[in-house]
Amino acid sequence: MQGKLRIRLRERGSPEVISRVEWARSNCGADANELARIGVVKIQQSGEYLLLEPKTLVGLFDSPRLRVEVLAKSPDLASDLLRRLDGWRKRLDVDDPSSPGKTTDGISFWSTFNYRLSGVHQEGLPWKYSNVKRVTSAPRGRINFRETISKHVAKGITHKVAASQKIRHHFASFAPALDAVRRRISFLEAGHPALRSRVARLIDLSGDVSIPVDDRDAMDAFEQLSELDGRPALLGLCAFCKQVLLDGNHIRISHRIGSGVAEFVDMEKLWESAVQMLFIQHHHSTQDQVALHPLREKEKKLTLFDDGGPEIDPDIVVYKKAKAVAVIDAKYSVAASPSADDVYQLSSYVWRMKCDIGVLAYVAADDETTIKKIGTLDDGRGLFACYLSLRAFDPSERILAGLLLPERLPLEVT
Repeated sequence: MQGKLRIRLRERGSPEVISRVEWARSNCGADANELARIGVVKIQQSGEYLLLEPKTLVGLFDSPRLRVEVLAKSPDLASDLLRRLDGWRKRLDVDDPSSPGKTTDGISFWSTFNYRLSGVHQEGLPWKYSNVKRVTSAPRGRINFRETISKHVAKGITHKVAASQKIRHHFASFAPALDAVRRRISFLEAGHPALRSRVARLIDLSGDVSIPVDDRDAMDAFEQLSELDGRPALLGLCAFCKQVLLDGNHIRISHRIGSGVAEFVDMEKLWESAVQMLFIQHHHSTQDQVALHPLREKEKKLTLFDDGGPEIDPDIVVYKKAKAVAVIDAKYSVAASPSADDVYQLSSYVWRMKCDIGVLAYVAADDETTIKKIGTLDDGRGLFACYLSLRAFDPSERILAGLLLPERLPLEVT
């Protein structure tokens, strides 16, 4: 008899030890191996036991055979950074940083989702007609006399006719796609319980959600629904849902595995994006830019030395009129002093790219944000370490405003 295996882990925490007997009983090997392939866990074998080791992906996978939940080491940090990133994107159009965002401040995702979905229910759930052909003695719909005579009467079959009938169908993928949007919004905003409950109820009234879909399938469903004519409320809902699903894909994973969906947040990438947005918030201009992993682009790849060596991949590079002037290495780890390896790495970036300054951005060990100078390279280029608390991400906090050289370099997101 099969039994569902339930595993709860903590990001970068201790591995879960599972006996091979329990593993085999749940028949979860295929699902677990796929979770390992996309980087959620690392699976190691040790005699009669298996070890599932968590990484930096935080979230949930649930299927009939396996449930894996990875909790954030600091839940407040994870939820707050996600919320703040959403807030920054509302105020800043990431396609054109000189323009304000398309979403009005003060309007939550939950309230917008509730409004749009309520409008669709008032308009009527989406449906389509399909033409079903039958050979029957009790015809309904339209009789095809030519086919009836040529294929049936001519053969002596007089008690049946060929008929076609238009059947009205609701979109089976509509409710599961809506539920994918609900799960995504849950990552972004806490929301009032009553509002969340109302949205969940409206989704239940929209169809069967027992078979989940991932973000990609949900996007396909909304693309298809957007093509229906004469449905303004549905068109507005689809536009909203597609925008939610498109936002922040490099931070989140939504992956269909068997009969379940793995939905996780990459905390390292979240921290990089948060640090990037933080410096933009303090140094914003349309003339210069801050780029996230710019050297990963094929045409910009750079080796450590002119004639070879390993490729370098700094997290964030500040450009002033196309010249790299600062490197920021976002380290998703709690620290009160920089590690030697991190300093060596940052020094090589600053030296190779001929930047004016290098910055290590750590998670602060307490509620205080501090900046400390690490030292100066032989050519006068300065290295700094900043230890960022959640308070550093408040718009009123200006502790980082003068960090990037006396010129306070203006930045733009790319």
